[in-house]
Amino acid sequence: MKKKWDVFISHASEDKEDFTDEIVNILQSLDIKVWYDKDILGIGDSLSKSIDKGLALSKFGIVIISENFVKKGWPEYEFRSLLNREIGKKKVILPIWHKVSKETVEKYSLHLLDKFALDSSKHTINQIIYGLIKVIKPSVYKNINREILWRELISNAKKEYIDFSEIKPSEIRHKTLPQKLMLRITNLYYSTFQIMGLDLMKMVDSFKRDLNPEKEIAIWELINLCYQEFENSIKDNQKKNIVLSQLLLISVGKIKKPDELSDGEYYLLLEIWKKNYLLFFK
Repeated sequence: MKKKWDVFISHASEDKEDFTDEIVNILQSLDIKVWYDKDILGIGDSLSKSIDKGLALSKFGIVIISENFVKKGWPEYEFRSLLNREIGKKKVILPIWHKVSKETVEKYSLHLLDKFALDSSKHTINQIIYGLIKVIKPSVYKNINREILWRELISNAKKEYIDFSEIKPSEIRHKTLPQKLMLRITNLYYSTFQIMGLDLMKMVDSFKRDLNPEKEIAIWELINLCYQEFENSIKDNQKKNIVLSQLLLISVGKIKKPDELSDGEYYLLLEIWKKNYLLFFK
């Protein structure tokens, strides 16, 4: 069965406000798809069916073990379902101890006691996130230090509005580019840049300002390859700019389907990107 969510959160509702919500918000901000009853369940939904669906369509299950958790019926139901999935298979359950003693966990489940767990009394929120992301999505973990540092800087930074015209580009780092790179840029101009309304010399100037212009050009070539493959699959000239702009967003890790593309079209675009990205940068 195709996994729709990266992770399922099994928890007690009493722990939402002081702990679980923060974990979920940070994971979602890092583009981790989380099954969380606060977001998924609607009025009239069957709780058991929704939980079963969340478990079946999730790659991992985070179990937040607290005094509240061990007293509840539904979290126990979720945990038993996760445990059944893990028997004889790879690691599925990712436990977090939250304000709970070893003795309480031992009474609840010897299986959980035997697993390495993150502990909110010993680890900070960021340390817990590091541990979860490393298992759930290693590709995100590679850049998580920069991501979290950036978020901390943004949250503590002084915010003010300035006119867009006042934003200055970085300095020129390369007076000239090798002829081979210029040929690749020119090829990109006639295949992609023109469609997006980008000027050739301005793009050359932009690459001269990059720390690693060859890598940036390779990313644009990947965007162009994915665009050409997608265009060959779906003939719709009116979607050219939309597809290219989406590929540009995907290249910086932003995944959000535009209204102009159907679910099937967007899924195809993501699959094309995934396949070609592995060929370019493996």
